[in-house]
Amino acid sequence: MLLSRRNLLAGAIALPAVICAGRRPFAAEPMRLKISHQFPGGTIDQGDFRDRLCRRFAAEVTARSKGELAFDIYPGSSLMKTNAQFSALRKGALDLSLLPLPYAGGEMAELNIALMPGLVTNYDQGAAWKEAAVGKELTRLMEEKGVKILAWVWQGGGVASRATPIVAPSDVMGLKVRGGSREMDLVLKSAGAAVVSMPSDEIYAAMQTGAVDAALTSSTSLISFRLEELSKGLTTARNRSYWFMLEPLL
Repeated sequence: MLLSRRNLLAGAIALPAVICAGRRPFAAEPMRLKISHQFPGGTIDQGDFRDRLCRRFAAEVTARSKGELAFDIYPGSSLMKTNAQFSALRKGALDLSLLPLPYAGGEMAELNIALMPGLVTNYDQGAAWKEAAVGKELTRLMEEKGVKILAWVWQGGGVASRATPIVAPSDVMGLKVRGGSREMDLVLKSAGAAVVSMPSDEIYAAMQTGAVDAALTSSTSLISFRLEELSKGLTTARNRSYWFMLEPLL
């Protein structure tokens, strides 16, 4: 069964809350934690489901901690640049982030497995990682670096293009294409594309100016970043996809 957005949100709020070891004095100010992500902001009920997941998680933890923990949520990379978030988590400068793991592949090479073309081809495979050997090893490696996965979020990927749809490898020949991970960039280069690297919240401006001709990104980002306004071609992940990406709450 496919993981729906509702199921992902339900999974997030079902996580054990992080409760302070000792009780704080009566009427004391709550401990405030920062959650940062690159996606458009909304409300707990409307908007990009990744922002909603963060808000639902924050509300549930605040309720379970009886107000001892509270959260400030910074969507749209408003607190810090997207590519700085993983390092900030490791250093303790940021408390939580919902982040596509391949963005941190340059800092921790093992994270590139989170967007490996052809490795995960459906939601059931991705969901199984949490309890599978590969997921447990990924969890161990990340915790050694001081980062913990709180909610596993997988998304199928699609392609938005300013001209013709990208369906076959030959379709990217001579185009400037955003891949999204080191391994995806290698695939695109081998097919004759000029690879452009950027986080997904910068795709719209790059397509608008012609800095990129096509962009691979997650199914929700195709919608949330309004790429249909600039695209003449769209290859969706609705029925199948050759890549799925892990973008968990950390």
